Amino acid sequence: MGNGGRDTEHSVYSNLAFFVKEENGLYRRFNESHLQTTYHVHDYVEMLQSAGFKVERIFADWEDEPPYEESERIFFQVRK
Repeated sequence: MGNGGRDTEHSVYSNLAFFVKEENGLYRRFNESHLQTTYHVHDYVEMLQSAGFKVERIFADWEDEPPYEESERIFFQVRK
């Protein structure tokens, strides 16, 4: 992971620049690097259960449908 995780499976590496206006009217630049990593659904279920959660429902893409391979967002409804 010497490259900041950029080649990590199921990960997205982003460099972001933000410009915040100061009281004097000038802008100050802030740089941030983000590494977002995701896991397989069954890995999340195992982690949630081992933390004492009960998985009540899993759905995807803002619909009341189960996730599939191309789902962009997966949601877990859990209870502890």
